[in-house]
Amino acid sequence: MHHDLVKTPLGTYLSLDRQEVNVADFPTSETDPNAPTAPALLRDDSVVEFLPDGTLREEWPHVDHLDITRIGYGSLNPTANGLDWTHSNAVTYRPEDDSIIVSVRHQDAVFKFSRQTGQLEWILGPHDNWSPAFEPYLLHPVGPGFRWQYHQHAPMWTGSGNLLLFDNGNLRASPFDGTTPDAPWEAFSRAVEYSIDTQNMHIRQVWEYGEDAAERIYSSFISDADWLPMTGNRLLTFGGTGYVDGVESATLGLGEVHPRIIEVTDDNVPVKVFELWAHDPSGGRIATYRGERIASLYPAVQVGENIVIDQGSWMTYLANSTDPGIGMSWVVPGFIDLGWSVGTYGIGFETDAPGATDLLSTVVPAGVKSVFTRTTFEVEDTSQVSNLFLGNDFDDGYTAWINGVEVFRSASMPLGPLTWQTDPSNHESSNAAAPVYEWQNISSAIPMLQDGTNTLAIGAWTGSGDTTDLVLSPQLMINRNQTVVRGPYLQLGTANSVRVRWRTEFLDDSEVLCGTDLQNLTSCAQSATQTTEHELLVSGLAPNTKYYYAIGSIGQVLVGGTADTFFVTAPPTGGPLPTRIWVTGDTGNGNASALAVRDAYETFTGPTDTNLWLMLGDNAYNDGTDAEYQAKLFDIYPDMLKKTVLWPTLGNHDGFSADSATQTGPYYDIFSLPTAAEAGGVASGTEAYYSFDYGNIHFIVLDSHETDRSVGSAMLTWLESDLAANAQDWVIAFWHHPPYSKGSHDSDTETELMEMRQNVIPILDDYGVDLTLAGHSHSYERSKLIEGHYGDSSTFVPTMEKDGGDGREDGNGAYMKPTLGPAAHEGIVHTVAGNASSLGGGPLNHPVMFESLNVLGSVVLDVFGNRLQATFIDDTGTVRDYYTIIKGPLCATDTDADTICDVDDNCPSLFNPLQLDADSDGTGDLCDVCPNDPTDDVDADAVCGLSDNCPGVPNPGQENADGDAFGDACDVCPGDPLNDPDGDLICAGTGFNPPMIADSDNCPTDANPSQVDTDGDGRGDACDVTSGSTKLERLTVASVADRMTSSGYAMHVTSAPVSGGVSTCPTGTRTSLGFWPFKGHSTVPQVLMLDKTRVGGGSIDIELSWSGYSNLFEIYRNTSPVALEDAGNLYMTTPNCSDTDQNADGFNLLFYSVID
Repeated sequence: MHHDLVKTPLGTYLSLDRQEVNVADFPTSETDPNAPTAPALLRDDSVVEFLPDGTLREEWPHVDHLDITRIGYGSLNPTANGLDWTHSNAVTYRPEDDSIIVSVRHQDAVFKFSRQTGQLEWILGPHDNWSPAFEPYLLHPVGPGFRWQYHQHAPMWTGSGNLLLFDNGNLRASPFDGTTPDAPWEAFSRAVEYSIDTQNMHIRQVWEYGEDAAERIYSSFISDADWLPMTGNRLLTFGGTGYVDGVESATLGLGEVHPRIIEVTDDNVPVKVFELWAHDPSGGRIATYRGERIASLYPAVQVGENIVIDQGSWMTYLANSTDPGIGMSWVVPGFIDLGWSVGTYGIGFETDAPGATDLLSTVVPAGVKSVFTRTTFEVEDTSQVSNLFLGNDFDDGYTAWINGVEVFRSASMPLGPLTWQTDPSNHESSNAAAPVYEWQNISSAIPMLQDGTNTLAIGAWTGSGDTTDLVLSPQLMINRNQTVVRGPYLQLGTANSVRVRWRTEFLDDSEVLCGTDLQNLTSCAQSATQTTEHELLVSGLAPNTKYYYAIGSIGQVLVGGTADTFFVTAPPTGGPLPTRIWVTGDTGNGNASALAVRDAYETFTGPTDTNLWLMLGDNAYNDGTDAEYQAKLFDIYPDMLKKTVLWPTLGNHDGFSADSATQTGPYYDIFSLPTAAEAGGVASGTEAYYSFDYGNIHFIVLDSHETDRSVGSAMLTWLESDLAANAQDWVIAFWHHPPYSKGSHDSDTETELMEMRQNVIPILDDYGVDLTLAGHSHSYERSKLIEGHYGDSSTFVPTMEKDGGDGREDGNGAYMKPTLGPAAHEGIVHTVAGNASSLGGGPLNHPVMFESLNVLGSVVLDVFGNRLQATFIDDTGTVRDYYTIIKGPLCATDTDADTICDVDDNCPSLFNPLQLDADSDGTGDLCDVCPNDPTDDVDADAVCGLSDNCPGVPNPGQENADGDAFGDACDVCPGDPLNDPDGDLICAGTGFNPPMIADSDNCPTDANPSQVDTDGDGRGDACDVTSGSTKLERLTVASVADRMTSSGYAMHVTSAPVSGGVSTCPTGTRTSLGFWPFKGHSTVPQVLMLDKTRVGGGSIDIELSWSGYSNLFEIYRNTSPVALEDAGNLYMTTPNCSDTDQNADGFNLLFYSVID
């Protein structure tokens, strides 16, 4: 054997062998076609297949597949076994069709034949000198840039089914073809990839590296090209490099030959990502036959999505009509399946055509009970596998094993041991033109994987009650890319929060990144819960602020992080900021009409953000299923959904699959709606009806489809309480069934419409609602400003018109409502807009209506301050109706056009509709020189009062010589940071001892305005203490600390007075006070006095003891000495105890220094 050894997934081995062949007439020259022929002994190669024990299974001599009379350059080279006619150097197996491919260097050819039949299938290489009998097997080049390979090595199949090989490029000519072979310094080597179309016998060059590389490398012998399945890159081994850019290696100082191993990407212009050189500077010969990528020795790479088993992948199989007698032993890697057939997925049978016919590429006999299949796949580095997914389109049941371990069993398969005739329950395949996979996350099987070859075994069974078909069409994916299949979309937006929702293809954790700076998004919410339905509350946001965001799994962005992925939080409640609202009804057809209405609005709104989107029901026809919502909402409006909070109501078509009583079904699953007043209003306790605030607008959302609409019902009782609690300027109510319509539905005759008019409208009139919106009728109808109409259309009279005009400021004038805020019986405009995706006609003649149109379109509301502008645009973008409602008195003057009259505006010259006034001083923040300081700058020194060290005296420089809290301009003691702590109008001075300044207080902490000093010692009588002949000076703790430190003695004081829950009971308790006031050696006696007055009032009966240095210290309790005892700390001892002594709240320690 020579050159190659390949293990097949069948458990056998392939290699190359040699044999001698005698030929009577063989060419004798490679350059002269007219040279005589002669008998010759040829060394013919052959492909051999043998079992692991060495038993030969099959041998295929090349003479059976190649033209014995054809030669290439090198075919006449003599060897010990005859002329080197073929010089084969590689063999590979293709399991997808059970075929073998061989590289024949001296024929400049690669050929393929069937392992089962030995039949030649094609020959890849130059067409020169082949006998006519072989012409049908020659592949014909098509497409631009094609070049044949010469003296090639190492063909292999890539994941896309193309053939990759190393083209050494020797000579680039064939004998007798009329060309001059390249000299070595003219040649170059390359890796080349071909796409082969066997049906038309075409070959196309799809990729190459070498000819157009930055340098041309020529490796005249050996060498390799590998496709790397985990990255798609190519690993190229220029194993015997002799020339680089035409210069001989030896001349370059690289030795006679040297290998270069290069990894490049699969791009059209490949990028080099790795290179290894090996050379002997002394001129020695180094050669490398093949380079292999060993995962454990190679830098880790990020492994991408990789389909390792697919429709059309090879497998061996056994179709079972009777017991094969192997039990379940066939699932383990070492099982020998040589007697099994070879085919490709999908596999099975179909007796009721067409059925699953299109899913089957391998057909087994009808009526078999089960099919066992085995295949293998490669994993280069299992540490780089992050997930593993198995999909299948099957009928009726299946079970899968990886490396002998069961990893999945379909729900249709029974529990317990399996046999060849296990009976599954019924499960139908898709019967589609291509597989529709049911995916299973089998990532728990990752530990079963091993580096290198892995075995996947799958068995499929048909149920006893279904003998018409059996289908198995699997797909196995490594590192499947997570995909967002729905959203993101925004729900329940408030001034400080928003809910972000999305759906992923498979289970994952969740994270939202957000921020006001697109380049600096940070984690705003995350959840480790594994789910496909992701919903995160993003809270702690600033009102009326634009946030960019991105969604994904924790640490991985899947969607967003772009300039068009953002949300804008609501204004503060009551804030009258400009607000744009898009209103669509009966949107759910998802058809061309819906797209036209959508596009017309997007053109109309342009760069103006849509703050809210209201959907009036029938959001997904025909039945409001999840699939219909996907196709007719999420797939139609992705851009709007990711930027604008959607507020829906339930329509009758949505209600076909939803139940309001239990709040279940797709409508309630898809939308997150308030139940507990999360966005304002009063809690409803149900998502069927709810309310919310946005700025100065209050919205009411009702269920007109299936919730009780009768007087006194829960919904109407809640409605009254919610409206009674409302204080917003505007109130807009919407639901599905219109109270007034003569379109495709008639409000005079249909129950839901009548009840909404008779039972709901009176409540809305009573509480000052301004506008209602409904769908259901597939038309546009808009009323005048009316009030008090609760009967059928025949009962409407002109006195019910609060304003019967057109509501247009350029027409009869805007509709005027006297009160800014909720006020009863000032009129409502009622709008029907069920025309966002279909039209229904009807007489369109209801008497309350000012405008009725049978046209597609949507409604746009612009609310700002006390003005509401409504615009109806059709599907072409044409404005077909408009009107304005103005609430409250008109302004005589509104200089800054912020809808706040100048007389009421806290900043009349600057646009500030929110009227923000942080310090509540009556001046708006935008024009307040000190927006956070209600005292502003009363002394006009350009320093705000809260920051001014002399707020009543101008001092722009804020000079403060003594560093206290008072500027020099208003400091009563400008050179004294203590000022006058005892309040006797005499500055305390900068120190006490050493000598005090002349104008300082002789008792700085005891009030003594007379400054009496009887003994003339510089200390006022108020603080001059005498004990016998010893005079004491009363000092502060800080002063004692300073004195001791300046004298070179250590002192540690924690606090004085000591306070805060010092335990004084039971009697005899001894408690460390935790400080050492005078530790050190001093020649000056020190005295500690105790004032036993409790800080909280009353007295405490305690004793103090101090350790050490009795010759230096005396301790007094008031004026009575206390004995010195123990060492190392200051203690408190309780001689007796009473209830009043429990947990004393502190006592005062007074420090004195001996002065003479």
